[in-house]
Amino acid sequence: MTIVVDDAGIGDLLFGVVIGAFRCETQEFGYGILDVKYFRPPRFRLKEYLKQRYGADRIHRINVTGEPQRLTEIAYLDELRNLGYEPVEERDKKRAKSFFHMMNWLEKNPDKLIYAKSGWPRLSKYRLFKSYRQTPPNEIKKDRS
Repeated sequence: MTIVVDDAGIGDLLFGVVIGAFRCETQEFGYGILDVKYFRPPRFRLKEYLKQRYGADRIHRINVTGEPQRLTEIAYLDELRNLGYEPVEERDKKRAKSFFHMMNWLEKNPDKLIYAKSGWPRLSKYRLFKSYRQTPPNEIKKDRS
């Protein structure tokens, strides 16, 4: 039995990460979500999203292409659309454009900041992230200073 595992969204500003699993023999596909909380302070700095290990004898790194990659990407884009965000076409080829498109969308939808991956240190240079405190979704507050 071969299961191909791929991820989508790890380098994007919005949402967590979709982890897709594709069983080659049966063409079955399923996915789970790595919550955005792992990409926010302090967890992101601690790399908590890499803590679980399965052992080198069970994992073989490959370049995922074809149906597993396509289905994982579709699942991620569907999750973004569920937030109300419409992704930039060809977002993989236009990374910078996609990043700023997501950031502009967040500025227009500040209630969605709870879905931003804000653990990257460089984000603090942007006004949007200077005023936003990293608190759990049920305790969101805006800095009034």
